[in-house]
Amino acid sequence: MGCANSLIPAGDVLDIIAKKGGSDKTPDIVSYTYFPAYGRGSKLAFMMDKANVKFEFKPISVPAWVTMEKPKYGGMPFCVRSDGSLMKETDPIGRYICRFCDLYPTVPIDAYWNDYIIQWYQKFFNLVHLSLLTFGSESKKARAASLATVLPEWLEKMKPYYKEGWVVGNG
Repeated sequence: MGCANSLIPAGDVLDIIAKKGGSDKTPDIVSYTYFPAYGRGSKLAFMMDKANVKFEFKPISVPAWVTMEKPKYGGMPFCVRSDGSLMKETDPIGRYICRFCDLYPTVPIDAYWNDYIIQWYQKFFNLVHLSLLTFGSESKKARAASLATVLPEWLEKMKPYYKEGWVVGNG
């Protein structure tokens, strides 16, 4: 699980918000940073939009990211909170947003299946997007391989979850 990557322990989040006089239904995220393209950061933007959270997207180019101070930021995407603290890694940030906005399951077994599917999605996402780091004919071959093998395998693996609305949603 990626929760350990978050800078704020899950149990402390509501205490911090209560002390600041904030809402227990609004995540404290003022901005998020990611590359100016679809990727891991996109799902955070989708969640914040769905929850009507006001935030600023601060895109960063790949060359700028390569030269940045990594110990401070770690991986991407990362979010900045109103106190200036950082939250890192997509999945823990996503859980944080969803728990605040009642988008995360409250039934423990449902939370398990949610996280299980998200973990498989990350593997799928990484394989499909390998071609983003390649160019020319190598990139074209990598995309073709993803579509020929990775996508059908993913769809087959997710079949049991379609009927329950886990993969396609119910809203």
